[in-house]
Amino acid sequence: MSKLQIVVSGGGIGGLSLALSLHQAGIAVRIYEAVRDPSPLGVGINLQPTAVRELTELGLGGTLARCGNATERLNLCNKFGQLIYSEPRGLAAGYRWPQVSIHRGELQLILLRAVRERIGDRNVRTGARLTGFTQRGRRLRVHFRDRESGSEFSAKPTSSSAPTASTPPCGTSFIRPKASHASRGRSCGALLSRPSHSLTGERWSSLDISINGSSSTPSAGRRAVNCSPTGSVK
Repeated sequence: MSKLQIVVSGGGIGGLSLALSLHQAGIAVRIYEAVRDPSPLGVGINLQPTAVRELTELGLGGTLARCGNATERLNLCNKFGQLIYSEPRGLAAGYRWPQVSIHRGELQLILLRAVRERIGDRNVRTGARLTGFTQRGRRLRVHFRDRESGSEFSAKPTSSSAPTASTPPCGTSFIRPKASHASRGRSCGALLSRPSHSLTGERWSSLDISINGSSSTPSAGRRAVNCSPTGSVK
């Protein structure tokens, strides 16, 4: 196990995947998440073959196969269900790994379970919001605030051993996105659908997307994919 210690702020898909990769590489890691009790929120997303490859190498390929749908084809249709464009995806397109359609929240909980099983509950702290960091030389201290009590605490992601002279010092950056309220997005009039799961429980092999502002009942042989996380068709 490496003496390097990493603090990951954010227990979403990216943070949890990073934590699993670091642990697999033998690097100590702790995860801090602002939400007290993570729940399966979101909509359906598509994991491209490159992402599926990484998750497979983390030992999650079988779980993705059970919980997601291996999408073989992307169909772009108009609001009447008439085909405009179609292309193969994943294995059907020649990749070594599939494209997987899965609910975002379900994927996050899959990763969270894996983190707790492999890294341990003691290394996952929820309800902790990042407030900043301080650095002295090669020493870094990350500051958090407990969302319930309001109390502040710190974490030390650095090890006690200093890097060698030939090793550049580790740099840590915190990026806080800034949104301009003066300029808001405008609708282009297109309606895109994100699949989550079938109302009947069937496993899809193709992904149909309707455009031009409204959805309609799919024609015979097509699959309705414009589903909300609760499974109702919009």
